[in-house]
Amino acid sequence: MRTRVTNLLVPLATVALLVAAWWWTTSSGLLDPFYFGSPGRVARVIGTWADDGTLLRDTTATALVLLLGCLAGTVTGVVIGAAMALRPTLRAAFEPYFAFFNAVPRLVFYPMFAIVLGFGLSAKVIYVAFVVVFLVAANTAAGLAALDGGLADHVRMLGADGRQLAIHLYGPSLLVWLLATSRTSVGLALQGVIVAELIGTAAGLGHLAAEGQSLFDIDVVWASIVVMVVVAVTLDGLLAFVERRTEHWQAV
Repeated sequence: MRTRVTNLLVPLATVALLVAAWWWTTSSGLLDPFYFGSPGRVARVIGTWADDGTLLRDTTATALVLLLGCLAGTVTGVVIGAAMALRPTLRAAFEPYFAFFNAVPRLVFYPMFAIVLGFGLSAKVIYVAFVVVFLVAANTAAGLAALDGGLADHVRMLGADGRQLAIHLYGPSLLVWLLATSRTSVGLALQGVIVAELIGTAAGLGHLAAEGQSLFDIDVVWASIVVMVVVAVTLDGLLAFVERRTEHWQAV
């Protein structure tokens, strides 16, 4: 318990010191608030967004794309990864593509998606799914490959059919692998959402940042970044909680 409290207090204290230093340097004139913003003005921007509904609208828009994109990417990745694990020929065929897409930042592919699919909701969801699908597929293939083949044989000897194997053996093993990497995949997906919202959209946290840039208002940019960080930290905390609750599965 003490370790968890310490792990929570140290980052909070660090953030408080950084904000205090930011406030002091901008209020004292060491840094020009026009270029670097100020904590007070950033807080007022967020307060205005909260009052007029902008904060809820754009956060909800980002969360919707994130949820749908993660869901589509996870389902597609599980199917591809399972096929790779069960068919070595498919694994050999897909591996060069995985090596390529893992070496190249997937965020740079967004202009291609925008040209072909446009800037609508479906285009952003497909792009976010593209960002996470390779990670999910690789983890699915690794999770199924890590299963002890003898264990599956023993379960079959006890009379289990294919459906029971999927529910009681393959499913839990796959879920553990997906949970173990969920924080990474959701983080990548959130990056993809923000990138997709920077251009050609009328809602979302990325749209707020782009709007601040177009107005040359650094406080709006900082405010959008602060909200993004809060969303990212909240999601990471929830996933970390779920991961801790399932540690006994991994131990088994």
